[in-house]
Amino acid sequence: IWWAMPTLLRERGLPLDEITALTAMLVLPWTLKFLWAPLIDAWRTRWWSHAHWIVTCHAIMAVTLSPLFFLDPADDYALLRAALLAHAIAAATQDVAIDAWCINVTHHDERGRFNGWMQAGMLLGRSMFGGGALIVVGMLGWNVLITLMIIATVSSSVLVILSQLNGAAG
Repeated sequence: IWWAMPTLLRERGLPLDEITALTAMLVLPWTLKFLWAPLIDAWRTRWWSHAHWIVTCHAIMAVTLSPLFFLDPADDYALLRAALLAHAIAAATQDVAIDAWCINVTHHDERGRFNGWMQAGMLLGRSMFGGGALIVVGMLGWNVLITLMIIATVSSSVLVILSQLNGAAG
């Protein structure tokens, strides 16, 4: 959202003012996630854990990336904006659920180390789908980039599901 997308949208003909408005709007779910973080904890039940939140959000993220295969940013701006906003809300929500899940499944002495690994993963992801996205689009095309983003999202869900099958608390 913040690294490669503005460049890619500009390259596809979207005016700068619309790109700026879009990126500003997509930051809002991340800025406001403190408002729904308590709700995610409150809505956790025996049958609906943080892992369920994460996997559900990953599914929404994959679905909301799918329209990018066929949307033209300039011609389909309203649909693009709606899909990316839904994606950003799901991404911010899964971020809240991952943080809460990590707190619930780790001993307090391990949390700093786990937080460090989570930050390293986030930075790796930003570099892969930031500057790396520009390289992929240049070499292999837009659809390959979207495919890789969906695969990365679904792969993360597989890891969450496997951890649940191996007995991690949720």
